[in-house]
Amino acid sequence: MKTLRGKGFRITEKANGKFKVCLVEKNGKTYEKDNLSFREAGAWVYEMADNNDIGAHVNHKMCEKFNGDFA
Repeated sequence: MKTLRGKGFRITEKANGKFKVCLVEKNGKTYEKDNLSFREAGAWVYEMADNNDIGAHVNHKMCEKFNGDFA
């Protein structure tokens, strides 16, 4: 399993090829989703990010880490 951490997000690729995503906000509130495809995980991260720049940055890092593509 590979895991990417940054900007409050934790994205984990599971053995079955699905992804688990987690966001921990500064106030300690946690959001999680499980069994997502790569594209679903990327969309969730982008929507949950504080702004578009952070969402795009984390999506870019996901592509690098997991050899994926959102195109």
